[in-house]
Amino acid sequence: MRDSFEQARKDGYTKFLMFLHYPPTNILEEESVFTKIAKEYGVEHVVYSHCHGDSRFHDSIIGQFQGIWYHLVSGDYLKFKPERII
Repeated sequence: MRDSFEQARKDGYTKFLMFLHYPPTNILEEESVFTKIAKEYGVEHVVYSHCHGDSRFHDSIIGQFQGIWYHLVSGDYLKFKPERII
């Protein structure tokens, strides 16, 4: 992932989104390699899925945290209605 961001920077890109299948943190919302990379490259939005069922929806960051917007987009979380990210 870091290589992709580096190449994008070399190509002149300055705004970034990060898409992940799994949440960017563990259920304790501890910093991870993904949150570190998001901060390092100035990612504006992290979009992730995989948290299913009411009991799992808050297993990671949702909303703005340290200047980055985190979006859970699991279908059941969104009640199967798309969410506008940008």
